Amino acid sequence: MAYLSVSGGSDTTGLLRVEFGVAVAIVFASTFVTYALVAAHLVGRSGEVAMGLGLAWAALVSALIGLALSPDLHPIVTAITGRSTAIVAVTHPITLLDSLLAFSYLAFFLAFVDAHYRVAKGLTPEGSPVTPGIAPKSAS
Repeated sequence: MAYLSVSGGSDTTGLLRVEFGVAVAIVFASTFVTYALVAAHLVGRSGEVAMGLGLAWAALVSALIGLALSPDLHPIVTAITGRSTAIVAVTHPITLLDSLLAFSYLAFFLAFVDAHYRVAKGLTPEGSPVTPGIAPKSAS
């Protein structure tokens, strides 16, 4: 994107579109990976399942968003180089796909509720109570 902005955005075919689509997908998906890293060590089995489903769905939708935006690389670069505030070129193709990420947010909400419950009750992810001063047994 930076290269195209500097060069004027004249060549937006082939490999550059693929790279752009992959980069967009990585940006969207990495947001959910960050959410998973925040609470993965606190959730129990149900939280793991919810988090796994949320990550899988987010990865799928992120890939579809990357595919939807890759053909629109030229209009996006044109809007950036022209310093336009019109973001229709970005938002229009992904409006439905972006709303489908709500399922991932719901799955992560359920996982975070599980993590909160376990922390509030003083439970380890395996379900045993945490005894102060004694390290919990490892799962190995």
